[in-house]
Amino acid sequence: MTNKETQIHLKELATNMAKAVQDYAATTNKLANLQNELWKEIGSKQDKIKSLEETITEKNDTIEYYSDENSELTDKVNELENKLKAYIGFATSKAEYEKKFKAFIGQKVDN
Repeated sequence: MTNKETQIHLKELATNMAKAVQDYAATTNKLANLQNELWKEIGSKQDKIKSLEETITEKNDTIEYYSDENSELTDKVNELENKLKAYIGFATSKAEYEKKFKAFIGQKVDN
């Protein structure tokens, strides 16, 4: 190889190397941009997850509150039903005693 051919070869080699370095820099830059976008997306997804977890916690608290309220109301209804049954039983026995008393004193008994 002559001196001139060597110079041409080295020039082509340097040009190819410079192009390869540019391509590498562009690829590295693109990769860095994609990584930044990915981290932003991950951050927004984590924020969304945190928001949804807070919403779930609030809904669970609301469900627990209404469940407790429902239990209290159910207990009150049961208590009132028991009182009603007792009063109905009392009214029935009162009516029976009135019939017996009227029959005893000789008054006409209504059914």
